[in-house]
Amino acid sequence: MSLSVTPQGTPPYAYQWYLNNAIIAGATNRTFNFIAHTNVAGNYTVTVANNFSSINSAVAVVAVQFEP
Repeated sequence: MSLSVTPQGTPPYAYQWYLNNAIIAGATNRTFNFIAHTNVAGNYTVTVANNFSSINSAVAVVAVQFEP
């Protein structure tokens, strides 16, 4: 599974992904890839910054349900 953003503005960009408002260590790319497990469910956001400003994304809610 993956989440990604496409920023508009002046590069270079810096990225930081969050799960439930906690920093996800090492998640500093435009795309965040992860394997579906119940512990990845929650609210994801990303902060994108360049030399001029930064902005926070809208919340992406990830729910994981496994069928028996």
